[in-house]
Amino acid sequence: MIKKKFIDVLKYLLLLNLSFFLAFGIYEERITKVCFVLGFILYLSLKFLEEGKILKKIIEFTQINKLIFIFLAICFLSIFFGINPKHSQEVFFQRYLPYFILFFIAVYLSKDKKNTRILIFSLLLGAFIVSVGGIIDIFKAKRFIRLFSSYGINCLYADYFLYTLPFFVCLSLFHPSRKIKILSISLSIPSFVCFFFHYSRGAWLGFLFAYLIIFFIIREHRRFIMFVILFVAIITFFSPLRRRLFSYGTLHPYTWGDRVTMWKAGLRIFKKYPLLGAGIGNYELLMYKVVNPEEYREGGIHLHAHNTYLEVLAETGILGFLSFLSIFGIFFKNKFKKLRKKRDPANLSLSVAILAVLIADLAGSTILVGIHPPSMFWFLFGLANSN
Repeated sequence: MIKKKFIDVLKYLLLLNLSFFLAFGIYEERITKVCFVLGFILYLSLKFLEEGKILKKIIEFTQINKLIFIFLAICFLSIFFGINPKHSQEVFFQRYLPYFILFFIAVYLSKDKKNTRILIFSLLLGAFIVSVGGIIDIFKAKRFIRLFSSYGINCLYADYFLYTLPFFVCLSLFHPSRKIKILSISLSIPSFVCFFFHYSRGAWLGFLFAYLIIFFIIREHRRFIMFVILFVAIITFFSPLRRRLFSYGTLHPYTWGDRVTMWKAGLRIFKKYPLLGAGIGNYELLMYKVVNPEEYREGGIHLHAHNTYLEVLAETGILGFLSFLSIFGIFFKNKFKKLRKKRDPANLSLSVAILAVLIADLAGSTILVGIHPPSMFWFLFGLANSN
């Protein structure tokens, strides 16, 4: 009896810790780091108490476990075959492993549907608080600005609203309760305002195409058409969005900054190291060597390819690239089958969020780079893979 109560207390603490991460991790990298360390300690403690042997069943089962381990194994091998093993092993243990640990912790927590509801509530509560802070900063500026802050604190907005807005939209469209629908629409307004004022073309297009793709695949043709009409209406009446997406300057390669040059560097690194890549984390060490540094026009120091797939290709070769893509290919294959049968708002929201970020990362590096954005991605991906 005492052991059971102690386990319940640890589960509550783990849930509370990760709810705080989802709600407020965007404000400070240290929040994400502290929540990860505490979460990992609590997770190991729970596994030890529940299973008796800490290694007996430490990994939660999902249908993509084998693919994840294959990708991690290739990443690990790339350390030894890459150009800088010391740097690669630091990246492996400081970035890649923590991301996937968060994935399995999320799977563990989401075995209880009540936990999933609490985590989603925390995410949406945080989104509302963050977006209100963003709107306050817009008014304080007294002019049209590209939004990068909330309550004066710098925030990495790039993919943040791609994780939160799908929940507001899907709850508004698919939840059986009219009160929940009205509440979701009301709470989504500040987030949509900040989403537009962040001015990220990749995020906008990721959000739009994720919904169009998923609505088409699960045969929600009426909502597919509604999204197309809504998008056309928004770009017609919201001139900053229209200019950002469709002006000649936007379409000209020069306005993409150094992205085109960084993509060129990624392809050249892959051609040089085609099988296992140059080693994880080593793109940043080669990008100025394989391309003339004068081709980088912006003057700043870049570390990543601004395209997750090219960076994976350059650092882990064709083997890592194919194993990475297979993780998401199998996930969506299984998920779409379920969504055709049942339009569950939580499942649909998580699927849209994951797909939106995957699309946006065609022009960004947020899935396997950094602290808060990839931690959010892999944690929510874990929730989406719960059985």
